[in-house]
Order: sequence, then C-alpha cells, then structure tokens
Amino acid sequence: LLISCHHEKSDTELYQEANTYYDSGNDSLCILTLNNLLDKNPRYEDGLYLRAFSKHRSEKFAEAILDYSSYILMHPLYEDAYYFRAVAKYQLKDTSAISDYNKVIELNPKYGEAYNNRAIIYLYRNENEKACNDLKSAQKLGISNADSLIIKYCNSN
Repeated sequence: LLISCHHEKSDTELYQEANTYYDSGNDSLCILTLNNLLDKNPRYEDGLYLRAFSKHRSEKFAEAILDYSSYILMHPLYEDAYYFRAVAKYQLKDTSAISDYNKVIELNPKYGEAYNNRAIIYLYRNENEKACNDLKSAQKLGISNADSLIIKYCNSN
C-alpha cells in the first residue's frame, strides 16, 4: 500500500501563506496562492480583500476593482473597500470614482482622504467650487496636502 503524504492546505494555511507573500512584496505568489484559496472557497472574504490589495499594488487596477466590488457585495458598509476601489478607478482615469468617494463620505463623514481625492477629480473636471469645498473639508480633517491645493486653486474667502 502506498500512503500519500500530500496534505491539502486548509483555507487558513493558504491565507497565511498568501499574507506572508504579500508582506514580503511578492504579489505574484500572493495572487497565485489566493487564486487557489478562492477557487476552493469563493466567499473567503479576507482572501478576496487581500487579493484586491495585491492586484492593486501590482497595478492590475481593473482586476483589483472586480475584487473590491465582490468584497463590497459582502460588506456594503465597509468604507475602506469603497475608498480603495475609488483609488483604483482613478488610476484608470475613471471619474466614476466620485460615486465611491461619495459613498465613503456618506458612511464616514470624517474620512479626510476621500474629500481630498474627490476634490482632485473635481479639479480635473474643472468643478473648482466643489473641489474647494472638499479641500477645505479635507484640511479641517487634517489632510496636510490639501493646504497647497487650496492655495493654488481656491479663493481666500
């Protein structure tokens, strides 16, 4: 009799392995490991979110958006998922990122980075009044780079 020594890794073991790859900056192995995990268990939420981050860091923005979107379906009140999806959309020059920033601000009105990033899109669209309002909100919430944008684009009133 032959006894197989092959041990199929548990979901937790695969996730921990992927997280180690992520922490060491090896996104390709992280994604590959998470693909294996998510093929076995598509609803492994932490794996889905980590894969989104790893794809995002690898500049696979469209793929990251899909993973963030799947995660949002599971956690529709998690503002960070909307925030990072918006950042990925912005990297693709997709100004629909504004709707994600709107959702972040709706869920957490003190999320300063969301105001700041939404302001940048408004500036790109020449909607300076909206941009300046957002920049002032970001500034009040402690986002320091809002200061230089206010000086450059907003009236002193």
